Amino acid sequence: MLIALMTIYFFGGGGVFGPVAFIDEALDNVDTAIVDDDQSKAVTTALKSMNKRSNKYTKAVKGPRKELNSAFGTHEATPEQIEAIWKNIFELNAEYSKDFVELRFELRDQLSRDEWEALFPSETVSDS
Repeated sequence: MLIALMTIYFFGGGGVFGPVAFIDEALDNVDTAIVDDDQSKAVTTALKSMNKRSNKYTKAVKGPRKELNSAFGTHEATPEQIEAIWKNIFELNAEYSKDFVELRFELRDQLSRDEWEALFPSETVSDS
């Protein structure tokens, strides 16, 4: 179990790089994808909220990740201490994931399918 957790942790688990890349791409595409000024402002605000939430998560998880690295580096931490650190990381991740999904649904409600695909072209799967 511990090996699996460490593998996930060190090889990309819990990061926000994917969502942030899509948010940045969408922000770049707002002016061309959305014609209505009011809608464009609302979509931009929603995307910035998603970006802000991702940044907040990244900052919040930094401390527990350092604690975990330190605990594994010193070999003096008890299983209970490591479990508490993992629990904190998982709780932060769960809260972030829940918030991000809610923000994504809020954004989706503001857009048509065509507008969504124009905002997130790299997310779109081609039929070929």
